[in-house]
Amino acid sequence: MSDAIVLQHEGPVGWLIFNRPDVGNAVNADMMTALPLAWRELDEDPGVRRIVLTGRGCAFQTGLIGVHERVGAQRAYERGFVSELVEAERLQERAQELTEQVADQRTSEAKTIKALLWSTMELGR
Repeated sequence: MSDAIVLQHEGPVGWLIFNRPDVGNAVNADMMTALPLAWRELDEDPGVRRIVLTGRGCAFQTGLIGVHERVGAQRAYERGFVSELVEAERLQERAQELTEQVADQRTSEAKTIKALLWSTMELGR
């Protein structure tokens, strides 16, 4: 797997982390190749019930070439892109808490939705 993507496991939560903070986690060809493999690896792990997608550094992800409009946390919240704002030092802890809560709920529904998403992605190839 590429160094541009890091996978971690914490309890029922899998973490897929973009690891190109020096360029705002902009997606390059290496990441595009590694991303489906990373999703599949976490998906096939029986201990992982939910996945958090995040990025190292100050940007989650800045697009394919890193020139898109920057959206700060407050603006993202006001536009409804995010549902909660937390201090940077608490971000991973809070994401883990919320994901663990969701991991225990509606497992059968989530499995059905996940299967439909995988089918849709495979049909688009």
